[in-house]
Formats: sequence, C-alpha cells, structure tokens
Amino acid sequence: MLFFVNLKYITNTLMIRNLLFILPLLLFSSCSKEDENKVFQKNTLNFTQEIQIETLNDGNFELNIGIWMFKKQKKEIDAIANWINVQHLGKTILEPINIIWVDLTAKTTEEANLNVTTFLKANNINPRAGSSEGYFGLFENNNWVSQYDKTWSNQLNHITVNNHGRIFLSQKIISNTGKTAYISTGAFSYENEQHYFISFKNAIYELQEQNNWKIYDEQLQIRNIISNSVYDTFDHEGAKVFINQ
Repeated sequence: MLFFVNLKYITNTLMIRNLLFILPLLLFSSCSKEDENKVFQKNTLNFTQEIQIETLNDGNFELNIGIWMFKKQKKEIDAIANWINVQHLGKTILEPINIIWVDLTAKTTEEANLNVTTFLKANNINPRAGSSEGYFGLFENNNWVSQYDKTWSNQLNHITVNNHGRIFLSQKIISNTGKTAYISTGAFSYENEQHYFISFKNAIYELQEQNNWKIYDEQLQIRNIISNSVYDTFDHEGAKVFINQ
C-alpha cells in the first residue's frame, strides 16, 4: 500500500498550531504591559508627599511637597518632566525632586531666594541658557511654582558633560511653635554633551554644605523612585535635604 504525504496540508496544520500557541502568549504579554501601566498610573505613582522637618529650637515643620518636576500644571503621569521624551536604556526618564532646602533664617521670600541661589553659586552652580525651561514645582497640593530663572549648571557651555537642574522657590510654612521657614526644591541631574542622561545620584552628591547651610538628611526617602518596563528613575535613591538655621 502506498502512502501519499500532503506536505502542504502538514505545513499549514503546523502553522495553525504554532499560531494557536503563540497568539495567547502575545495577548498575555500585551495585556500584562497594559495592566502594569494601569496599575502604575492608578496605584503606584505619587505626585505629592507629606514631609516633616524636626528641629530642636524651632519646632516641627510639616509640608506636602510635589515630588516630581512637572512640565504641565497637572497631577498626572504625562505632566511629569520626562527628559523631553529622550529615553535611557529603552525607558522613559521621570525626573524626580532630589534636593530640598529648609531656610529658617530668611525673613522674606526674596531673602529665601537669595539664600538658595547663593548656596548654589558657592557650589559652582550658576544660571545659564541652552536647556529647556518652563517647568513647575508643586507645594501643598495645588500651589504651582514656576522654575526660578534659567537652568542652573556647573558649566556655562551646555554642550558638555554637566551637572544641571531647575529650582522652585520658596514656600512659606509655619512650625507647630509658630516659627517661619521657607521650603525650596530642585531637580538636578548629570547629562552628556548630547544632553543624554547620565545620573541623578551623582548630581546631588556634589552639592555640599556651604556657609550656614548644613546637611539635614543625605537621602530622605520620598516616594519618587520608580522602575518598571516603561518608566524609570534609574540611580535616584532619595532627596538630599539642607537646612539653614
């Protein structure tokens, strides 16, 4: 008895079986990423956080601060500064607030602004043109503050490896004992000559105590450390807090 093999039939059958096996995997993978993004947006991402600064002589200060640098005045993921959509290692970079200044000596907003900018200049960080502007900081849930002056950097030439950032000045708060303080925040990072991301951590490591500004916390844990398949803050580990008192 002769057996005739229908190769076309076998090939088509194998293709169908492979498709039936692969399609559920593709659908599962697609749904997993979609579900991950939904969970990230709804349940994981925080836009603000309560922080408390405790002092011996001036009481305790409590403040709700925005923990991201924003490109739009909205508390949503698409409003967070994201390195102008330039990805790093295949992920979108979310830009965290990573430095906080607490000024107990200033009597006015202008004086508080001057104290922060003097601190930066003492660290060889000065205002310069050449980088994107128009960003916002957030205080007390709905108080949006525009970035102060231009971008601040340790290099006047922006087409070089440089430590740069934007600062958001100065939110007045009162302690439980009636003492006034001004809170300011900043988002700093290292970039290369092509404006590609290098590091968040190294940027704030280089900012050291100057004049009356002392380190209050080397690495305050605030909830702006993110890593998933889409978004990342890479080597960011916390905010550096300075206090002037």
